[in-house]
Amino acid sequence: EFVERGVADLGFVFSPKDIPSHSLKAQPVGLGQMVCVMPADHPLAQLSVIRPLDLHGHRLVKLESGSPLGTLIDKSFQQFEEELPFSVETRYCQTACDIARAISGVTIVDELTANSNLNHGLVTRKYIPQINLIAHVILSKSRPVSIPMKKLISQVEASFFDYTMTADSKAN
Repeated sequence: EFVERGVADLGFVFSPKDIPSHSLKAQPVGLGQMVCVMPADHPLAQLSVIRPLDLHGHRLVKLESGSPLGTLIDKSFQQFEEELPFSVETRYCQTACDIARAISGVTIVDELTANSNLNHGLVTRKYIPQINLIAHVILSKSRPVSIPMKKLISQVEASFFDYTMTADSKAN
């Protein structure tokens, strides 16, 4: 919305499906996935992989239904025909991590947000069914992309690449 109104030059999103295609364009800049996040001393931290069934009986901080990422999580539960037993619902991944830490709960968020919280006593675990994400930069079709914006976009792409390479080397 800010890019469309000219308040912002660009924006970054994981789900560009709702952007007005007549005025904006979405350009992929990186790949990621959703992961499960919880305090290091949480009982589920003993597992290497978290599935919807594992979340029963735990305080789940859920991303808002109807939001792009919340909808993906809801669909992952539907695959397993599980009801989503959530304690708190929020729109933002960072807020979900903060609340999970505060209530000793569990959340499912994008791995970039999750990894930025690892030094705050939280740990990440693989979530199955895997939810893959493609990060996009949102740009106006009617305004040129300045050299500084092009440099920023290139830096974001390089950061995603570096992050992916680091994550792959830790997995091997």
